[in-house]
Amino acid sequence: STSPGARDDIWVEFADFKSKAADNAKAARDLHQLALAGTDKGVIATAGKKMGGTCKACHQSYRIKK
Repeated sequence: STSPGARDDIWVEFADFKSKAADNAKAARDLHQLALAGTDKGVIATAGKKMGGTCKACHQSYRIKK
């Protein structure tokens, strides 16, 4: 059983789900490091968009649409 809001496809395609989760974690770490370093706002914004894309990729595949 999955959590509320998640499709059972997570378990059918678990390797893909784990890959998408790992992409999200890496993008979040990268964004965090850029922010800590005081990197240029444009670079941080680009990293933020990349992280948002990793969220969307997983949600499109595994989130129950309401």
